Amino acid sequence: MIPVVALGTSRIQISETIDVITTATNIGYRHFDTSEVYENTAQLGEGIRKVLLLGKVKRKDLFITAKLGPCYEQRGDIETSLREILAILQLDYVDACLLHFPVQFKKTIKQLAATIKWGEYLNGICDHEQVWNEVRLVCFLKKKEMEGAVKIGLTRSIGLSNFNQQQIENILQKCTIPPAILQTECHAHLQMTELVKFCQEKDIFVTAFAPLGSPGLSMHKSKYGKNIKYFTSLGNSNQPCDIYDEIIVLDLAKQHERTPAQ
Repeated sequence: MIPVVALGTSRIQISETIDVITTATNIGYRHFDTSEVYENTAQLGEGIRKVLLLGKVKRKDLFITAKLGPCYEQRGDIETSLREILAILQLDYVDACLLHFPVQFKKTIKQLAATIKWGEYLNGICDHEQVWNEVRLVCFLKKKEMEGAVKIGLTRSIGLSNFNQQQIENILQKCTIPPAILQTECHAHLQMTELVKFCQEKDIFVTAFAPLGSPGLSMHKSKYGKNIKYFTSLGNSNQPCDIYDEIIVLDLAKQHERTPAQ
């Protein structure tokens, strides 16, 4: 069972991550989301280890989602990457392993940096129907390495992140173990109604990142540099997300005696 609310960890400061994880666990969080390309994954692992050692929760009570960066150039890359992130997290398995993006990058883009020009790291494959059938892209089809990760116990479930309906349909046509989860941006200003409906019809659980519109993203321009334009329109704006200022949100908050974020 996937906990309804998860803590995304991408923008937690490295120096604060362990304390954030222990505090989050104390107030009820049980689902934590990370990725190969997040800089604080080791600290997330330390935080999880700390709460487990203190007996605050048991491993079976936690739901850990790990996203793999799209750097798959040969057979074995997915299992290798998953084993690497498990070692960093100090875990034997994750509850969900997701392919982070529907594109393929060269392995040299394992760590994000403001100076990176992402286009230069693409491997040049953009036809997704062809991509899923290419031997070079190790995923759900010919090599079935994502499915293999389930079979050997490295993850309890597999899924996708940032994929669109057509890309998902391509996978569903050929897979043996269908994706259990789709993680996508979804909030009041980007409701993704058709995609959510499609996933519900296919029994794919949708998890939303930036459910409040990511109002703090503009504070991270120094980290992402020019690449911030790939995340949001805030790349060309210093204006915060205004979901909290929507009249309907304010009215509902007042009616239920809650904050706009709640």
